[in-house]
Amino acid sequence: MSNNLRFFEYTSVQAVKDLDAIWYASADFTDQQILQKIRWTSAYMNSITKRWFIPLRETIDLSGDGSNILWDSEHRVPILEIKSIYEVDNRDEYGAIEDKTIIASGSDVVIEGVLLRSPDGYWSAGIKNYQVDIVRGKMEDTGKVETTLAADLSVGAGSMTLASVDGIYTGDYLVVDGDFGAIVRSVDTGTNVVGISEVLAGQLRPDPKVAGSSVVRYGRIPYAAEEACLILVHSDLGPGGSGMIGSQLAGPMVSETTDNYKYTIAAGSYKGDTITTGNPRVDMLLASLQDPGVVAVTEGVV
Repeated sequence: MSNNLRFFEYTSVQAVKDLDAIWYASADFTDQQILQKIRWTSAYMNSITKRWFIPLRETIDLSGDGSNILWDSEHRVPILEIKSIYEVDNRDEYGAIEDKTIIASGSDVVIEGVLLRSPDGYWSAGIKNYQVDIVRGKMEDTGKVETTLAADLSVGAGSMTLASVDGIYTGDYLVVDGDFGAIVRSVDTGTNVVGISEVLAGQLRPDPKVAGSSVVRYGRIPYAAEEACLILVHSDLGPGGSGMIGSQLAGPMVSETTDNYKYTIAAGSYKGDTITTGNPRVDMLLASLQDPGVVAVTEGVV
C-alpha cells in the first residue's frame, strides 16, 4: 500500500504534551522523538485493526465479477473519493499494464462505504481487469472541502493561513499539497488562520509549502483512533512508561469479585479477531474501529 502522506499520525505532539503538561515540561523528550513515537504507534494500530484513519490516495487493481459492484475484499476501508476508473486492455507477461482505457470518473460511480456501484451497468468479469485511482480512509464527519494556502507553510510553523476556512472545524484532518497531513487544533474565522501542531523538520516535501498549494478536508480522524493513539504514546513515554509499544499497560478495571461471583469484561474484538495491546480501554477502542463499512456481500450484491 502506497502512502502519499508518508506517515500515519493519529494524534499530535501538542496533544501528547497537553495530556500531562507538567511532566512533559520536565521530561527529556524532544518534539521529534514524540512525533516518531506517534508514527510508530499509529502504524501499530493499522496492523492490529487492518484499517487506516487518514485519507490515502491509492491506485489499486480490482477484479470485476459481472455484477454492478466493484470492491477490494482485502482492504475493507471506506472510499472517500474516486479520481478515475480504468478498464485494463492489456498486460505484459509480468502483469504490468500496457494499455488501459478510462471509463469513469467520480461522478459516474456511486460510493457505498467500501463498494463502488455502477448505477447503469455492470463490471466485466475478469482478473485485475480494472484499475482505480481513489482516496480511502476510515474517518468521521466525512465531507470534502477544498481551499488553498494563503501564505507559505514552513518548518517551525504552528499554524497555516488559508484562503477560506468555511467548512473546516477543530479536529479536522487537512491534506496539504497532496502529501502533508495535519490535525486542526483551532480555527480563527476572522483571519482564516488554522492552528496545528508545530511543523517539524522532515514533515514537508518540498520545504516550504508555498501559497496557492491545495488544502483538502475529507473528515476527521475517528475519536477512538485519536484516543487510543494518545493513550499508547503517553503510556510508553509518560511516567513509568515501558518504552515498548504493546507492552502491559495500566488500564481500567477488567474484573471484580462480588458475593463469590467473578465478573470479567471481555477483551476487545471484532468477529472473533481479538485485540490485545495490554490495555483493555485501548483494546475496546481499536475493536470499535474494525467495522468494515459494508453489511454483507452475496454474489456481488449488497
